[in-house]
Amino acid sequence: MKHNLVLVIKPHFIELNEVLDNLKGFDRIKVYQEADPYPLLKYTDILITDYSSVIFDFLVTDKPIIFTPFDMEYYIKNINDFYFDYREISAGPQCKDWLEVQKNIVKILGDDPYTNQRRLLNSKFNKFSSHHSERLVEFLKQFL
Repeated sequence: MKHNLVLVIKPHFIELNEVLDNLKGFDRIKVYQEADPYPLLKYTDILITDYSSVIFDFLVTDKPIIFTPFDMEYYIKNINDFYFDYREISAGPQCKDWLEVQKNIVKILGDDPYTNQRRLLNSKFNKFSSHHSERLVEFLKQFL
């Protein structure tokens, strides 16, 4: 085991049983069965996602994101509920298959070339990422 990695999967609830059945016997792959993925974020070293809006919250961690838009053409044609241009908000590699994901994990572990792009997006989408309590108190003072 070259990198001693553990993959934690947070499947959609509709796919949970199928995922659990297919991953029996894989001790380095864990399935997170809770509905809320956010408690996982602080423990996540690299986020791997397709189209989830969790990227906006994960940007605050300043950790790498790998994008897996394997079915992009189908998604755009049939669902197309993007709020932003997907290519512009992908602050990480956009992989075409799992082999490419694997190569990018190894690459990012060595050197993360997306740091500046990720920080730029974070400043755009998470303008207020610190001093939340102080801003709240100042806001509430207006009403006292």
